[in-house]
Amino acid sequence: IMHIVRIEDRNLLRYAFDTCIATGTPIDIYVKVTKGTKDIYIHIRATKKVCPNSSHMLIGTFQNITDVVSAQQKLDHLTKKQEALLHIPIIGFAYVEQKKFQWSNTAFDVMFGCASGGCLNQDPQMLCGETLFRDATMANGFVSRDMRISTADVPTWLRVYATPIANNQNGYLLVVMDISRQKAMEENLHSLILIETEK
Repeated sequence: IMHIVRIEDRNLLRYAFDTCIATGTPIDIYVKVTKGTKDIYIHIRATKKVCPNSSHMLIGTFQNITDVVSAQQKLDHLTKKQEALLHIPIIGFAYVEQKKFQWSNTAFDVMFGCASGGCLNQDPQMLCGETLFRDATMANGFVSRDMRISTADVPTWLRVYATPIANNQNGYLLVVMDISRQKAMEENLHSLILIETEK
């Protein structure tokens, strides 16, 4: 099968075969093979058996694990995207449980005028209001509120999304975005409409 195994894996496979025959070390490796235009991942497991005529024989299995590898690759990709998302400076994330902030990213802390980690163990109702969590529980999904707050005497508009966490009656995920620019545009548009209607 060497001719269909990708070049990077051939030496590994050859070494595994040679070592198994020489020392009896079982083979347990993963290789990628090419079949037509498709790449297939194979899990090879084998052991050495000494035949009556003193020749050696390898007995084992070849398992196609392409679906498993593909699923793992997609999961890894999704995990990396989620990790990157948590560090985007314009989107805040926080986890609330037992009516306290248990975790928040830097963007969330900055939007609410806290030092890094400053929201930890604070009452989220003081920042987001009690009705947000009640409505999220009743909806059993995301609800949102637009809030106007002042940090360092600078007014800021935030859109806060909240959703209960499955299998956790006291847990909520919060997602926050700064919509100050959007609100400013809406206010300017509203002012222009008033000016036009008053003419």
